[in-house]
Amino acid sequence: MAIITAPASGQVLMYVGTDSVTIEDFSKRYRDYRQQTKQGDSLQNRLDCLQRMVGDIIYSQYSREVGLDRDPNILRAGHTAWREAVLHGVAHGHFIDDITLSADEVEAEYRYRNTILLTQYLILRDSLTAIEYLQRLRSGEPFQSLALQANDIPAFMDNPAEPEWKFPHQLDSSYARHASQLALGQFSRPLNITQRYHIIQLLGKEFRPDHGHFERVKRFQRIAVELRPLKVIDATRDTLQQRSANLPIKWRRWAVRRVLRSGILEDLGVSPMADTATTELADEVLFTLYDEPFTLGWLLARLHLLLPEEKTSVTSAEALRKLVRSLFTWDQLMELAASLTQADSVIAAADSLREVVIYQAIRDSVQVQVLRGAVPPENSLRRLFAGQQLRYTTPALVNLQEIVVRDSTLAVALRDTLLADGSTDFGALAQRHTERKWAQKTGGRLGWVPLKIYGSAAAALVEAAGRNPERLVGPLKVDGYYVLAQSSGYRPANVPSFYDVQPRLRRDWIAANRQRLIGEWEQQQAALSPVDIDTNLVTRLRLDEMGRITLPALPDSSTRDLKSAYPD
Repeated sequence: MAIITAPASGQVLMYVGTDSVTIEDFSKRYRDYRQQTKQGDSLQNRLDCLQRMVGDIIYSQYSREVGLDRDPNILRAGHTAWREAVLHGVAHGHFIDDITLSADEVEAEYRYRNTILLTQYLILRDSLTAIEYLQRLRSGEPFQSLALQANDIPAFMDNPAEPEWKFPHQLDSSYARHASQLALGQFSRPLNITQRYHIIQLLGKEFRPDHGHFERVKRFQRIAVELRPLKVIDATRDTLQQRSANLPIKWRRWAVRRVLRSGILEDLGVSPMADTATTELADEVLFTLYDEPFTLGWLLARLHLLLPEEKTSVTSAEALRKLVRSLFTWDQLMELAASLTQADSVIAAADSLREVVIYQAIRDSVQVQVLRGAVPPENSLRRLFAGQQLRYTTPALVNLQEIVVRDSTLAVALRDTLLADGSTDFGALAQRHTERKWAQKTGGRLGWVPLKIYGSAAAALVEAAGRNPERLVGPLKVDGYYVLAQSSGYRPANVPSFYDVQPRLRRDWIAANRQRLIGEWEQQQAALSPVDIDTNLVTRLRLDEMGRITLPALPDSSTRDLKSAYPD
């Protein structure tokens, strides 16, 4: 498609299907692109920027075609971004001068940042598995034996759950905050961190500042600078919620019943003029505050301020009361925003942030739909299963109590002691002699562990578990160590059929081919939405660091400075 000649202010640079991008729009986006990438002006950078704009338009086209603009995730993202941006603007405009940090608050944050934590953790693939492992931990199974099962570590003396001392800044922020709030020895609930589920146990906590007095003063000042804006926003939110909570609400019961029965609160797109029934309801008085009436129209006109889940959960008069109070909170917030001298900039920032967040949500939703609709070829799944069968096989497990030593002579002496005197306590010997540090406190009792960590000695353990449980086995030589063991149970490996693990194979295949599948979809969409970029026009654009642009010479156009249109 050829570029159409147009007046300078609206000259079209690029077409994508039915959409177009003007030179003015490109100039602004290109300046932002250069600031983000910190790159100089070049033809390649201009083409890269255009390509990104093409991708944005393709995504937005696709979202309209399949109705992703009604996707709950996108609606939630847009509402959240808009609300938070307005809240930040109001907080800093109205409350920042009234909020101060106490010395105790700074001291508490200072102590948190300089308190080293001793933690151990399990990493699980999904929430159901995490809940199962948490129940097993609470029932008394050793943490490390479950870690060996969860992580399937083959090395004999490796400890996948060895506790580590680390400061909060050395850990994921969510991990560190949750861990610091645990009591010693307590397990956390399954936490979704970096797309995996973690179960954390806090084993130790020590305050260890590693600097002198003057450095401490500097850190206090830095903490105060970082915490104050966060406290301003929290205080603003608390103040608004408190005002709303104190409002006396008197219900018109008959109107409340009609609202709850109508289901209009569950319709995300409802408006006062959406249909006849809604129009009839809109004039009814729903409740009063200080004897001043508020109508259903007031309620319906403000539903867009709420997240989807805040509306769909309204099934009782009490829930409706909470919803109304939430709406008053946002009403007050908007009134405060409108009273700011910089109100326009606050709303503009909210709109800008909402566009960014919605674009991310659209992209994620598109990718989810693309991946959800992917159909892996069965032969590919069979090859994956054949090549990684061990990954889908439940490993053989043995329930053991063991003593691990480095010296063969000591191992023989311990064996003779146990055989000669039946009253000798196996656990007591294990606590004194075993080299597996984490098993000392349990008297060498491991629980169920993968049999493969014992290598060639596994056969003897299986035979003992099957024929004569609790019989002493060993010394068995494993990776330079000598093992005395009593096995009380054995679970053979379970090799599943292809059809049993086909859903998991499909998920793993899609995960492994994620980028390729999305890339192929984008190519298909680009082919359906033809893109014609006039690279000669791009080459003739003269964009400097000040964001000025010179349009190509045309009969009805002249040079125009766009800096005033897009001020810094």
